[in-house]
Amino acid sequence: ASINTIFDRLKEETSQRPLVATIGQENLKEYITKHLFERNPFYKKAKHTVVVNNKSIFKIVDEIIELL
Repeated sequence: ASINTIFDRLKEETSQRPLVATIGQENLKEYITKHLFERNPFYKKAKHTVVVNNKSIFKIVDEIIELL
């Protein structure tokens, strides 16, 4: 997911997410960017990936099922 997609998903529910609960919205994109960069080597090792930007949950689920 893009930084903006992740931000849009997290910004309204940060209190429900322990890793970002104490991060203000003004710092959330920077936090997401940093962690995506750090995690990228692991993501690149994934056998399957699904692009989720601008897709409905139903489309994402269908794509995951097709990969299985």
